Amino acid sequence: MEKIQVKRDAYETEILKKRVEEKFGTVMHTPSNFDKLSATILLETKKYLSPTTLKRLWGYIDGAEIIRYSTLDILSLYLGYKNWDDFLNNLENDGCSTSKEYFNATIESKDLRIGDVIQLTWWPNRTVEVEYNGDNNFEVISSVNSKLCVTDTFKCAFFVNGESLLLDYYIHNGMTPTKYLCGKEGGIKAKKL
Repeated sequence: MEKIQVKRDAYETEILKKRVEEKFGTVMHTPSNFDKLSATILLETKKYLSPTTLKRLWGYIDGAEIIRYSTLDILSLYLGYKNWDDFLNNLENDGCSTSKEYFNATIESKDLRIGDVIQLTWWPNRTVEVEYNGDNNFEVISSVNSKLCVTDTFKCAFFVNGESLLLDYYIHNGMTPTKYLCGKEGGIKAKKL
């Protein structure tokens, strides 16, 4: 039974992937890279991770936004740690977890033009399109399987893939402004249309 699942684009997962690439000696960007890494991991750890699982983890192919704990255990073992928890403990000892860089793709409102449309998706099957109205203001123009409704408005300075999205000054159906959190489990995926 799996203990926990982790976001594919979580900070710690990004560090793990970078360290795997450093040990492997290659930046993962071709199918053959993933085939060779899978074989190398099997040889060194006696544990199997399929090339497809590795491709999903690196975002080379679409798939799960959540990574199984067992996958992270095997990659940590490949790096010489006992398991994922041991890897995380070593990150904390290295001071890596006290600060956070964003490796994830980010869309910033300051870079948008009025009328630009952003598509937001999050687990399990939410899809919302929002239109930029200037000054960090957005309006929902399409909503599927979400509590956000067409004509709802909110303020947001940036969208970070793989992280939760906090909507500030969220107005739903003309009601009193509040805050609303999207993608609490697994974060959001944002792309400019």
